[in-house]
Amino acid sequence: MLFRSMWQAGILDEIKTILSLGAAANNTALQAIGYREGAAYLSGLLTENEAIREMKRETRRLAKHQQTWFKRDHRIHWLDGSLPADQLVQLSLDYLHHLRFP
Repeated sequence: MLFRSMWQAGILDEIKTILSLGAAANNTALQAIGYREGAAYLSGLLTENEAIREMKRETRRLAKHQQTWFKRDHRIHWLDGSLPADQLVQLSLDYLHHLRFP
């Protein structure tokens, strides 16, 4: 649903504008998830459904990569997002209070 709504919200118009300004399809701005697939759709390389399916696949791939990376970084302290906001703020403040800054 999110990807279809991005499509309907005008990502293709944004991509068309970027391309009309002279950016090539391999331009860094067009390599982001959604932009790459939209450019492929506009150039006829993908159908709309294929482009949206690719956006979903690439987003899942990126999220998995980020989770793996974050799990390896022991400096990250995870908070339970289901806790009430005031508890999250207090936990964050307590953590920051115990950090030692140079």
